[in-house]
Amino acid sequence: MLTLSIVTPERRVVGPIPVESVPVPGAQGAMPVLPGHARLLSTVDTGILIFEREGGRKEIAAISSGFVEVHNDRVIILAETLELSQEIDVDRARRAAVKAQERLHAKEDFDANMAKWQRKLQRALIRQQAAEYLLPPH
Repeated sequence: MLTLSIVTPERRVVGPIPVESVPVPGAQGAMPVLPGHARLLSTVDTGILIFEREGGRKEIAAISSGFVEVHNDRVIILAETLELSQEIDVDRARRAAVKAQERLHAKEDFDANMAKWQRKLQRALIRQQAAEYLLPPH
C-alpha cells in the first residue's frame, strides 16, 4: 500500500491517504507508481491523474505541472494546479479552450504568447477529459 499526498500552492487536495497505485503523468507518458517503487524525484506534466483508493475506488483529477517524490511507499505530488473531476466546471473549461484556440489563431503577439496559450489550451482540454469520467455514457 502507498500513502499519497497532493498539495497545490492554494491547498492540500488529498491526503495523506492509502492508495493501491498512482500512474503519474510525465513527459514520456504515465509513470506507474506501485508499492515498493524505487526512490524517485521527477517532474509531472499536465494530464489526467487517476489514483485508486483502498478497496478499488478510483479518483480522477486534472493536474498541471509540478513534481512528484516517491520514497518508502510515500508519494508526494506538488502540483501547480489540481482539480478533482467532481470540482471541474465543464462549461468554464470549454470557454477557456475556445479562448485559447482563438488566441493561438490570432496574429498579434503570437510569438510572445504562443507557449502560454498552448499551455492554457492543454489545461482546458485535460480538465474537460477529467470531468467526462463522471458524466453518464451517451
